[in-house]
Amino acid sequence: MSQSLVSAAPTERGQRSRTRILAAATELFAAHGYEGVTMRAIGNAAGLDNSSLYKHFSSKAELANAILDASSEALLSVVDPLESSGEPRLEQLVETAVAVTEYLSQYPATARLLIFFMTTPASSESGFNIHVGASDGGPSVELVGRWFRWLLRARKSGVIRRVNVIEAAVNLIALLVFRPATAGNFLSAIEGDPFEPAARRARAREVEAFVRAAFAPEAT
Repeated sequence: MSQSLVSAAPTERGQRSRTRILAAATELFAAHGYEGVTMRAIGNAAGLDNSSLYKHFSSKAELANAILDASSEALLSVVDPLESSGEPRLEQLVETAVAVTEYLSQYPATARLLIFFMTTPASSESGFNIHVGASDGGPSVELVGRWFRWLLRARKSGVIRRVNVIEAAVNLIALLVFRPATAGNFLSAIEGDPFEPAARRARAREVEAFVRAAFAPEAT
């Protein structure tokens, strides 16, 4: 066996272990909350002992931030249309909003964690890197920043109404994240399967209608 293959094997195994850890932690945090999960429980769910787990993440907060970064990286590709060159169009916002909702409908645990991260105070000892203005916010801050930048450009060019960008961005993010995060939970007694195709199509139609109504430019 070549030296390159020998040296690459541990890295590949390490990446597989890291992926298992992130997947297990995402599900556990989403189900039990950050405080309700121990590193030992995460290791057990990932099939790793504590020593192996701590080789990848030195603390629960570091692991949580890694989940946040991984989720944000995935969503950055979904919101790429907001960064396209040329004049912004309302259709870009509508299509991107629907795409984000569809993505989070496939990964509701991610939606639940995003709510948790966004509502954790910036002063928290956990130090989650999602707060806009943080110097080391990484992908999560870039994700939020893309919405802000698009809204600013679109308002300036007149393709949306003259929104208060901060309030509009918060309301838009809440619209996209809250429903996937709570689907199958607080409406479980009256709804069917919120993740089956027909339900997801209905959700997309409602998101599209909300976004159009909320951001359409005022009639002159």
